[in-house]
Amino acid sequence: MTSNRTRGSVLVMTVIFLPVMIGTVFIALATGRLVHARAVIQASADLGALAALNNVDLARLANGELWIDPETAIRDARLWASECLMVNLSDTLDSSEVVIDVVVDNLAWEGNPSVTVAVTVRELRLRGIPVPVNVSCRATATVGRVQ
Repeated sequence: MTSNRTRGSVLVMTVIFLPVMIGTVFIALATGRLVHARAVIQASADLGALAALNNVDLARLANGELWIDPETAIRDARLWASECLMVNLSDTLDSSEVVIDVVVDNLAWEGNPSVTVAVTVRELRLRGIPVPVNVSCRATATVGRVQ
């Protein structure tokens, strides 16, 4: 049999620890949203870099030279990266500024052209996080010769 004194102490402990436990749950949910958003932004950078590699100049390739057409590579990289962001983060990108930088390096070491895509989302507002965050991810893809 419990005394009134014991019941009162349980009530006090519940009142003290319940807000702490609820706060911990909210922090875990906010962290999960941030990790998911970063994974989507990284995937969009990866997708943009890989899409840009599809623009190998076939006329030059016939002469044995690997060359990526910079104009179409930059266009495709931005298109695919932004599409990936819109499909996966459309509800959170309303007030955010998205910057997609693409660098095509045809004069890379050993003649293997590469494409680097950097995706930066500024002022990303996620539910559960009271302040906007900036997230930036980078991906590099290289096309090489099969020996």
